[in-house]
Amino acid sequence: MKKRITALFLSFVILVFSFGAGALLLGYYTYRRAVGQMSLEQKVEIIKASEYYVPLEQIPEMYKNAVIATEDRRFYEHGALDFRSLARSAVTDFKSFSLEQGGSTITQQLAKNFYFTGDKFFVRKIAEVFAAYAIERKYSKDEILTLYANTIYFGKSSNGIGQAARNYYGRRPRELSDFMCVTLAGLPKAPSYYERNPDMLKIRQRQVIGDLMECGFITPSQAGSMLAQIG
Repeated sequence: MKKRITALFLSFVILVFSFGAGALLLGYYTYRRAVGQMSLEQKVEIIKASEYYVPLEQIPEMYKNAVIATEDRRFYEHGALDFRSLARSAVTDFKSFSLEQGGSTITQQLAKNFYFTGDKFFVRKIAEVFAAYAIERKYSKDEILTLYANTIYFGKSSNGIGQAARNYYGRRPRELSDFMCVTLAGLPKAPSYYERNPDMLKIRQRQVIGDLMECGFITPSQAGSMLAQIG
């Protein structure tokens, strides 16, 4: 009986290892294929050549802070991956039997926006990691945040903060109010859903304001002022 249990356990370990190795190789192949078709440098050149490209100094501080507070609070502290966030997300997912908490950094999200939006989940996540490390080697944190702001999808056919500011508010990014920045920072999580469900957008706005206050980016007074604008 013990031999049978041992054999089953070893078979399970071999199966898990084989699956993991196979997924790793497939993810790496997906990454190499993507950058072989268009390099990171070429991607960045295309983004910067867009008429809607917005340089870092023209992106409002409130928007940048809101993105960091809601998407990746330790963005300037970790590398391509945030292992603390990954561990926390893994525990949350295990308890809920779901994959809701991805733990993705801003750099990983940028990698996905660059290359992997159409790939299957597990392959994409592994490919993202390889691409994220490549991005972190080539670009500074400020450059990564700028590229993220210029590629994220906001809904209303708006890719990037430049188009979003125009399509939602008829303004240039540097003309956005603090409350507008908060709203735009929250939209990418589920833009179509929020467009159909205004009440859920209000909840999302409150979440972003709460995140900003928790991170110390705004005072309780500023938070109260923005909360009053939600209605």
